[in-house]
Amino acid sequence: MDIALGNILLAIDDGSTASFAQQQALDLAHKFRASLTVLLVGDEQSDFSDTIKFLRDFRRVKTLNLQL
Repeated sequence: MDIALGNILLAIDDGSTASFAQQQALDLAHKFRASLTVLLVGDEQSDFSDTIKFLRDFRRVKTLNLQL
């Protein structure tokens, strides 16, 4: 059976395992040419600026359909 993914939803916080989940989702989105929607979960002290920059850069390089 072939697997086909069209849309992937990634919800991450600023916890220690978020980068692992992020990398797995990016790898799958790239492999299956799937759209990736990222939901950033945090509070007013959470700083996702590095994550957002990384994702935008990745999107440009890999021509990935990414929604933040």
